Formats: sequence, structure tokens, C-alpha cells
Amino acid sequence: MEFIEVGVVEQKPVLEGLSAYEKINTACSYILRTQKKHTREDTLSSAELFSQVKLLFPMDFNEEFSKNTFYQYLSRNVHDTESLINCEGRKKGYYLSDVIEEIQHLPEQKNDVLVAEAESGHATKTY
Repeated sequence: MEFIEVGVVEQKPVLEGLSAYEKINTACSYILRTQKKHTREDTLSSAELFSQVKLLFPMDFNEEFSKNTFYQYLSRNVHDTESLINCEGRKKGYYLSDVIEEIQHLPEQKNDVLVAEAESGHATKTY
């Protein structure tokens, strides 16, 4: 008997009605997640993300949406504790945080609660 590996296809999110900041967070999270960019060693640059959001979400990121605005909001997402988008520094590229990996680096007393949250799908990035 032969087995075929079947992946889960994630539906592209609808960005209508979101603020520019939320659109960037949602679109970039989707791109990083679907391309499995979950480590510091496997990232996308801001230019690559900008090109991909323009390609995948042309109605939301049209010619009027400037590259500088995109870069500023993307950078703000990295510092937002509600966002899982991470970057190690200038020219290092962006990846999506692995919540379990981040929890392992926190003090022991917080781990049990955070692991339970992560496993239930209700975790947020904390520092």
C-alpha cells in the first residue's frame, strides 16, 4: 500500500475592512506560515514580503500603498506582542515565531500556562 502525504491548504485571508497595520500583519503572517518560515535561518526579506503581498493581495496593496509605509508597519509588527512576526535585526529577514520555542526560553513558572495556551491555539507572543 502506498501513502501520499496530504498537507492542509490554508485559505487566503480576507483583508477588507482592516487597517493598513492589520492588513500587513495578516498578509505577512499568512505568507510566512504558508511558506513555513518559522526559524531564524529560514526567512523572507522585507522586499520579498512586499512583492508577495502585492502579488497575492493586489486589491489591498495597490500602487497607492507605498513600500516605505509597508516597511514601517512591518517593523512595528515585530515589536507588537500580539504579532508572531519576528526579525533578528537589520537585513536578517522575517519569520513567524514558533510559540512553543519561545515558551521554552521563558522562566519555568510561566511555561505550564503558556504551553497550555499554545496547544489550545490561544497563545500570544510575550517578552
